[in-house]
Amino acid sequence: MRKLSNQRRMTVALVMAVAAGAGISAPASADPGNPVELVVGLHPGVSADDALAGADVRVVDAGAVTEAGAVVVDVAARRAESATELLRRNPDVAFVEENHVASKADVTPNDPFWNEQWGLRKVNVPAAWSMTTGAGVTVAVLDTGVNEVSDLTGRVLPGYDFINDDADPVDDEGHGTAVASVIAGRGDDASGMAGVCWDCKILPVKVLDEEGSGDYLAIAKGIRYAADHGAKLINMSLAGSSSSPLLNSAVQYATDRGALVIAAAGNENTATRQYPAAIPQVLSVGGSTSSDGRYEWSNYGTSWVDIAAPGCNVAQDYRGRGYGDFCGTSSATPLVAGVAALMLSRKPDASGPFIGTVLSLSSSKLGWTTHGRVNAGRAVWAVTDTAAPTVALSAPKAGTLLHGTVTVSAGATDNVGLNRVELVVNGTVAAVDRTAPYSFRWNSGAYHGVVKVAVRAVDWTGRVQTATRSYEADNRGPALSVTAPRSGSTVRKAFTVKVTASDKRGVSKVEWLVGGKVAGTGTSFKVTPAKYGKTFTVRVRAYDKLGNVSYSPTYTYKR
Repeated sequence: MRKLSNQRRMTVALVMAVAAGAGISAPASADPGNPVELVVGLHPGVSADDALAGADVRVVDAGAVTEAGAVVVDVAARRAESATELLRRNPDVAFVEENHVASKADVTPNDPFWNEQWGLRKVNVPAAWSMTTGAGVTVAVLDTGVNEVSDLTGRVLPGYDFINDDADPVDDEGHGTAVASVIAGRGDDASGMAGVCWDCKILPVKVLDEEGSGDYLAIAKGIRYAADHGAKLINMSLAGSSSSPLLNSAVQYATDRGALVIAAAGNENTATRQYPAAIPQVLSVGGSTSSDGRYEWSNYGTSWVDIAAPGCNVAQDYRGRGYGDFCGTSSATPLVAGVAALMLSRKPDASGPFIGTVLSLSSSKLGWTTHGRVNAGRAVWAVTDTAAPTVALSAPKAGTLLHGTVTVSAGATDNVGLNRVELVVNGTVAAVDRTAPYSFRWNSGAYHGVVKVAVRAVDWTGRVQTATRSYEADNRGPALSVTAPRSGSTVRKAFTVKVTASDKRGVSKVEWLVGGKVAGTGTSFKVTPAKYGKTFTVRVRAYDKLGNVSYSPTYTYKR
């Protein structure tokens, strides 16, 4: 029977550390009783007067135009929404946003091992803690069982043991307890370490034995059990090399009930798919370093490893004897699950798949995963976003004739943040820009006639807004009709070749090429065979007034 092994490296060390923290800013809301300050971004060359015409706002800081490409205005709170919408519809305006105030708002726990927990600081968990610590959320841990060690006191719910088929999922190997402590270890209690979601509950589901192995049937049962017991988040720090309809079916069962399955990509330093991580509905996790590189042992692949997280984290020993480094994709996975739990506590009605989408889109970009490295502060902030982004196509102007390489510019904003802006041509994504101001240098040369050009803004929740214009593209030379002796003919006397050239923009030049060199111009050309070799070629080249060029077929003659 196929076995599925846990994926980890763990060492236990009884070394205490001094707690310390790092500062991350978080947005603060404006007082609705006071005038609202708006920052109005301007496209290059646009004056503040033109951009603000008709908006009935008062300029507060005109100097920001040269310093930040924007002008600061204020407006009565009751009119802020309507003024914002009016300004966003102005094609001269690149963006409009409230002049947010930032302040130090992250939480620094007093746990002795906090100084060692670089991974949580790397992914901005302290910023997320300023919004929630995860009350009301349960994470199912499918592993070797979970023991209620000191940092998990009051966190572990009754669960089930599918190895021994009883209701006592004790951890006799240690891996599951380490995983659970990364997710839900008590934080800010002046003891031990801080879990990502220190107010979460753990549903222990034992599917791996004392050697860290379990068959696919036990794991499939565990997935279904977790979904049936209301867990919207299922952590599986385990991996196997074989795909399986049994696992596929169990994951689909959980997904259909609103759960998100999160699984380790494995530790073989390979792009070879591992399961259940590579199942499409599963959020697959790789292990990243403190510099956002890839740990040499982490599996990778932009087609199946969805997201990364720090791969070495402090965890508690399953016998409660101490704390140590817990390294591997088994450690990265519960960090992601803990962030997902914080998000779910902010939006309890969200489905697991929606949480997975926001986690992915709000990540910080990396090259060896599909989406990037988890960003907890951004993800927890973004999950409550209910507004679609706004987007306007500012250039080229309507009626512009497209020819050659053109600049397509867009103004796009979102009340929480944008994942990306896409350039879409005739329904196909041609380019992506992730940094404002959004602009694309696009070669229109492959298009002629009517072209639909769109800019599509996508926010961190996956909401989309599109602005589209139809343009005419002209990237073809004149149409040519040539009257000449049949190619391949033998000619001895002089003969005349004629051409009719037509173009909507007008024809600027017609050239006659003999043997590849210009031999004459105009709409007719007299060919004297004696001037050329025993075999020679004749061809017409024509230019329109935009510089587009076209060629006739090549005529070959003998004499």
